[in-house]
Amino acid sequence: MQESAIRDIVAAYRAATYAIRLPGGRRVVLRVGAPALRELDPLLDAAAHGTTAGFITAWNPFSQPAPRAENHGRQRELLARLRGSARVVLAGAGSGIGWREPSLAALAIEPDELDSLAREFRQNAILTFSARERVRLRLFRDDWRKALADSDVDFAPPARG
Repeated sequence: MQESAIRDIVAAYRAATYAIRLPGGRRVVLRVGAPALRELDPLLDAAAHGTTAGFITAWNPFSQPAPRAENHGRQRELLARLRGSARVVLAGAGSGIGWREPSLAALAIEPDELDSLAREFRQNAILTFSARERVRLRLFRDDWRKALADSDVDFAPPARG
């Protein structure tokens, strides 16, 4: 993939909105680079035994459109896995110009588990956040490192093997 295309994808991730549905039905929106929302503080504090929170999807691996039925199946599998790993799992959706993907917010999950799931479900990127930090875009494509070497993105450690 050309460097300009990689930069365009990352710019789209940065410009997107990431909505989380809170208990009771109210929605809050995360944005890359912004502080995590105060509305999440009680949930993040209650789930504080874990070391991080993440916003992740199983839809459209590596940003390649996949059939709706396949996306739904992967998302159900991801939800089941997150329920076994995170203290709190909330429904959400990421959206930008021309795209929308159902997503999940996982609170109090071990960072290594979140990274593992992102790689397993072949995601380019996820969001990570906590009650006291800014929302970060975390990338998993090792082949994108050169194109983004001068960027402030958060790369996961290189994949093993």
